[in-house]
Parts: sequence; structure tokens; C-alpha cells
Amino acid sequence: GIFYQRYQNYLRQHDLADPDGVLWLACEALAQDRKLILNQGTLFVTGFDQFSPVQLELLRLLHTRYNRFAIYLGWDSQRSEDSLALTRLARTRNQLQAALSLETRALDGGQSGDGTALSFLSQTLFETENSAEPPKVVEDIRLIEAPSREVEVRTALGQIKQLLIEGVSPAGIMLLTPHPASYLDIVRTVSEEYDTPILQDEFLAHNPAIIALLNLLSISPDYPWWETLEALRSPYVDQDWLSPGQIDTLDRLSRERPVIGGREQWQYALKPVSQAIDPDLQEVDDEFEGAAKTVKEGADELAEIEAGLMAFFDRITPPETGTIKEYTWWLQTEILGIWPEPEDGQEAEAPPAAAESLNLLEACQDSEHRERDTRAIAELAGILRRMLRSSETIPNQAQTAISWDQYLSELASLIHRRVLPRDRLAGGGFFGPLEETRARSMDHLFVLGLSEGEFPSPPPAGVFYASTEREEHPLPLVRFVPADDATLWWQVICSCRVRLTLLRPYLDENGARWMPSPYWDEIQQRIPDLTAERIPIAPKPTLEDSASLSELLIALAVNNAERVPEELQRSWAAARVAKSVIDQRQSDRAPGKYEGFITARDLSGEFGTTYGPDHVWSPSRLNSYGNCPYGYFAQVILKLEARVDPQEGMDALQFGSLLHEILEQTYRRLTGEGIALST
Repeated sequence: GIFYQRYQNYLRQHDLADPDGVLWLACEALAQDRKLILNQGTLFVTGFDQFSPVQLELLRLLHTRYNRFAIYLGWDSQRSEDSLALTRLARTRNQLQAALSLETRALDGGQSGDGTALSFLSQTLFETENSAEPPKVVEDIRLIEAPSREVEVRTALGQIKQLLIEGVSPAGIMLLTPHPASYLDIVRTVSEEYDTPILQDEFLAHNPAIIALLNLLSISPDYPWWETLEALRSPYVDQDWLSPGQIDTLDRLSRERPVIGGREQWQYALKPVSQAIDPDLQEVDDEFEGAAKTVKEGADELAEIEAGLMAFFDRITPPETGTIKEYTWWLQTEILGIWPEPEDGQEAEAPPAAAESLNLLEACQDSEHRERDTRAIAELAGILRRMLRSSETIPNQAQTAISWDQYLSELASLIHRRVLPRDRLAGGGFFGPLEETRARSMDHLFVLGLSEGEFPSPPPAGVFYASTEREEHPLPLVRFVPADDATLWWQVICSCRVRLTLLRPYLDENGARWMPSPYWDEIQQRIPDLTAERIPIAPKPTLEDSASLSELLIALAVNNAERVPEELQRSWAAARVAKSVIDQRQSDRAPGKYEGFITARDLSGEFGTTYGPDHVWSPSRLNSYGNCPYGYFAQVILKLEARVDPQEGMDALQFGSLLHEILEQTYRRLTGEGIALST
């Protein structure tokens, strides 16, 4: 409370306001000036089902200043006010009636009594006493149980794609879920595969160009191994110091001489063999020389790679300290390739040469996803402008030097909170939370995630107050009411005009049975003849349900098709070869020449001698062969090693070798001094 009070005092002292404060200022202005916004026509308020105390006060001050004033609230006049479905709405209506002197008028819902299952549910949902007979034929509601979230999404998007093909307007289609974050990535991936446009929230931090930028900005001053190579290979980074071949060489050398981070480790990895070997170390470890000699590059080539890498590091290394304006200027010019417009009264400076910037903006303009990436950079530029304005607003902050870590931390925080606005003109169905149904209705509604614990769900943890503190607080804080979810579910049902499709996963992430939501059960209890369609695990694909080329290919293969479309010819040929290999492996026919059977006489003879009846198998090697014969062949016979990333410290093999070396040297010394070991 003290912290918040100081925060508000600071805002008032400097004539600032946050979003909530703007409403308070509006209320104060309206209360002090009765002629402000007077006789301004008609005001419609819609899409709300609750109001905060400040919002109620604002409505109270506004409603007498308009010629017409109307607040639209979902309602069912056939239900009693204590109906579970109207819990939240009844509370809001009572608050409005207490604060405002308004005439209450019931509007026709347009769906009551038309004999459909949707209208039946809108009338009877959560009602304990209702004599209405449920419909025997249900065509406007579907219940679908899927084995996973992905199958849920594929089923819903497949049906949405079919609706779009049939000419249904995208504006009349919505795909909703209680928790969009759980489905966001799946919906994005499957909608791209199905080539079905879906409008959804996009987080700025998920954009590939922004991901590349944040990785680039985080490299200095430690220059970690993975992040450095990722930046050098990024299509969004325009650097000409190192060629792709040189980057591959750098990758290999930094594995052979493990680089964790730091300029010194990178420089050591790029030393020629003669400079890399410590003579003292070579005397103790003969294997070190062998490892160092894997460096095939000459001194000049290594020096060129080192010079390029150090130049790259210099470019991405910001000043150790600077003001917000100085860091923003560095970021825009050195990294993004944006030369800011001159301020009023200042002369425009000449932009730098292309080689003096990594030109991330230019890379976005040339990328395959130009519109997506340039839109993200425009949002980033807006964040940078707001950071500058904020620093200029707070006294003395504009001239205060801060560290790069502080600047990057603030920038990254703003980026991760930024949600890109939806492009309403792009077309396509809409994906979002269930709360969208409070403000709009649609013809075709698909709802995902109706399993137990998903909806209804417990309230989120409070930041300032625990649930019990919130309940007992004397101020009119917003309090959690379990029945509010019932109101939302009733609004969802009432918002659909033509067809409602409800989906849920019946297995959780661990493969355990997942029970349905109580609201799913409520619908089945209301309409006994409505049965859920259950999609089995790994169902046989059908041609009719294929919504992408990959699904169509699988369906054609499973159904033994004789011909395929032209665009699938290449994939079809590869699939037929794969099938012939599998058929051969599952049959008694002789194995093919690519099945790993060694037929050369010299090799088979050598292996017969080495691994004959007298060969002694260690338990670990026998287990390795039993798990994967080919893996044993590659690792033991061909002596191939897995390509591992550098790790800090010693791995198990190095640690074991060190212990062996210590014990061996110790025993040799003791033996040389005539010291006997006792057991």
C-alpha cells in the first residue's frame, strides 16, 4: 500500500497518469466542468459484463450529458435473477441500477423457442426446474473427444478450412479456448500447414527477427559459444567478416578445443598447432598433441578467421555505460541500420555506410516473411521511442548513465510484454479466449480445451492480496466468484447462431485419462441424445479429412492409392521406397545391400576372427550391441564419436582419464621409492 501510494504521488507531482489514472482524471474533469461533453448525441456501451468503481463513476457522470445513453447487458428475462447463468450479469445490473437512473428494457434474443439444440441450451442451461423437452435430433452441436491437444486443433482447423472452402465468411468463425496460451503455438503451426488463416494474438518476442536481435544483444561481454555461432549464421545479421565456410571451421575448432565463452577462449581455439600446445602439458599428456593436430588450417587462414570474429565482437559490443538515448542510438544505427530523423532545429547527419551496420532492418525487408518481420521492427521502434520519452519525462534520468545490462533488461521486459495487434483486414477465423463472446456473436463457434481443471479453473494468484485478504478487505476490490464462470459459459452458448463444436483432450500429457469439464457433462445431461465423437489414438486417415498435402499423402498410402496428384509425385516415390524397405525387413526375403550386412570377404573374415567364439565381451559393450547393432558398429568398429557441444568443466571420460593418470603416476613414484602398498 505504501509503495502504491508513493507511486501515485510521484505521478501527480509530475503530471503523469497510468491507464487507471486517466479514468480518475476524466472523472475529476467531468465533475468540475458540467459543460464538458454536453449534448454530444448518443453513447452506446456494449461488450461489458462488469464495471469497476471508477468505470461506474465515469458512466454516472456521462449518462446525463448525452441525448441518448444505452448500456447493453446480456440477459434472459425467462430466468429468475438468482439463476446460476445470470450470476455475474445480475450483480452488474444491480450495480448499474444503484449508480444510474436508467430504464430497463428486455430485447428479443432472436433464438428462443426455434427448436434447435442451441436455443434449448440457452433456455435450460444450469436450470434445475425446466419442463422443456430436449431435441431428439441434434444437428447444431457437436462434441468431439481427441487424444491430445494437437489432434483437437487439427480437427477444429480441418472443419474451419472446409467451411471457408464452402464460402462461409471468415468473420462468422471463431476458435476459442479458456487458456489460449496452451494452444497458441499449436494453432499457429497447424494453421500454417493447412494454409488456413487464423487471426490470433502474436507476441513480439516470438517473432524470429526479434529473437535473433535479442540473442545478438545478449552476446556481449561473455561471447558464449552457442549464441555466437547462432548470431553468425542468422539470416537477419548482415556481417561480411566471416564466410559460411569460415563459420563452419570456427564451429569445428571451438568443439575440438572447447569454447564456453570469452574472447580469450575463442582466440585460443584459433591458434595454430605450434602455438596451441603447452610444452609442459605435452610432457604429461601425449593425447593432447594428437587432438591439437586435428587443426588442418594454416596460420594465415586462422588469423583471418580470428580477425573477422574479433571485428564481429567489436561491432556487437555496446558501450559499458551510457544514457538511454545513447544506447538507443547505438542500437538503431549499429545493429538495426535505422538512421533516426533529426530533431527540430538540428541538421540531418549523413547515414553510415552499409558496412558500418548489421542492417537487421534491411534483412527483414529482404526476408521471405517481409510483412511479418518489418511489422515487428516497427513495433520495436515504437518501444524504443517510448523508452526515450519515459527517460525524458522522469527528472534527471535522461542524463543518467546506466549499464548495458540495465538497458537490455528493460528493453527485453517491454518486448516480452508487447502483443502485436491483430490484422483484422487479413481475413480468416478468429482465435482467442472465451471472453470474446461477451462482445460479439458468430455463426460457427469452436471451443477447445473443455477438460477438467481447464474450465472452470481456480482463480490466478493475486499479486498484492491473497484470496482471503481480498475477500475481507474493506475496499470494493474485485473478488473471485466461482459462479462467474457459469455466466461466461452461458454467454458462450448464447453467442453461437448456427453451429457449436466443443472439443476436449481425453488424455493428458502423461497419457493418463483426463475427465471432461463439468460444463461438458452439463450439456450431455441436458441433451441425452447428444453423444460425443471419440477420435482414437493414431486413427486411420481418410481422404475426405485430409487438410494438408502431408495428410493427403498419408491417406493415399494407407488407402493403397494407384495414382496421386502431380504435386505429390516426388513425395509419393520416396514413400514407396520406404514402404518397400519396411516390407523387406518384415519378411523372410534376403536383406538388401543397404541393410548393414557385410558381404565383402575380407571384412567378414576379419570380423569373424575378431568377434569369434573366443571373443570376450564386456557387459557394457554387449549391452550396447543388444540395444543397437548399428550404433555399436559406428562407435566401436568405425570409432565415430558423437558431435557434442562444449561444456564447462570435464566430462565423465576426461574425469576418469584424469583419475587413472593420477593413480598411475602415484603408483610409479611409490614403486620407484621402494614403498610397498598394503591392502
